[in-house]
Amino acid sequence: MTSKFNFAPVSSSQSSLLRFASAYFLLNGIVYGLLLAVLLLGYVLRREPFAPTILNVSGILIGAMTAVGLVWTGSLLGRGSRLGAFLALGFLLLPVAFAVLSIQPIGGIEIVAAVLGVIVLSIIWRDLK
Repeated sequence: MTSKFNFAPVSSSQSSLLRFASAYFLLNGIVYGLLLAVLLLGYVLRREPFAPTILNVSGILIGAMTAVGLVWTGSLLGRGSRLGAFLALGFLLLPVAFAVLSIQPIGGIEIVAAVLGVIVLSIIWRDLK
């Protein structure tokens, strides 16, 4: 009789923390993409004033690239790729790097997210190939 759950200490399945990290980045990418779609829909329906300046167009392009990058990072982590971990590290440390480069104070949320993200990545590093 086989049980539904596998409680073996050594198994080929991914760790729960790796699946959580993958889902975190996938969810962030999807939400970011949905917010960008709502913003673009507001522009199309003329709810938001839109001037096709370099700042507005680059903001939309950077938002689209960020959404795609977050989804790609989540899918790479889901497959157990170390490239996904490096991309995740970049996404986690990006707000801190921008704050340091622009000589702005770093918010507590950014610091906590970066520290927790680095801890999670260091824990799941052995599960990546």
